[in-house]
Amino acid sequence: SSRRRGGQLPQRRARSQRKTSPRRSGGGRAKGLGGDRIEGRHAVRELLVAGTRRVREVGLAGDLDSALILDEIIDLAYEARVSIRELPRSRFESMARTESPQGVLALAAPLLDHDLDDLLVTDASGRQPFLLVIDGVTDPGNLGTMLRSAECAGVTGVVLPRHRSAR
Repeated sequence: SSRRRGGQLPQRRARSQRKTSPRRSGGGRAKGLGGDRIEGRHAVRELLVAGTRRVREVGLAGDLDSALILDEIIDLAYEARVSIRELPRSRFESMARTESPQGVLALAAPLLDHDLDDLLVTDASGRQPFLLVIDGVTDPGNLGTMLRSAECAGVTGVVLPRHRSAR
């Protein structure tokens, strides 16, 4: 862990010293449901807050300016005993799969894959299944918005196509 006493990471470089590299195309994506790499400040924070999946590691780009949400992520990871690695920007960029990971990513247990038949079963409390079927959504941001709205609406399961969709 790169965490120092008092919860501080090593000093970060100023924004003007940041270097960026071009994003790679989506090739080389792992098969299966995935979800083992979470990118973005809010997404990683929510992953740690939820505590529903094991998080193996949080990676931070070494040139980030300080921000309250970064302190929260570090504190949450520390409390959950998740290792924190500060990475050189070039290494971080090579690990990231999205266009704007905001200097934060987490490696976690993959999402569980369920058969459609399992999603159609009434739960123990008698609640009927309420499914969201998504097709043709390729932007991860739009998918995230739909999933957050679905959770608020009480959706019990989401059906996604295996190919040509956001992951």
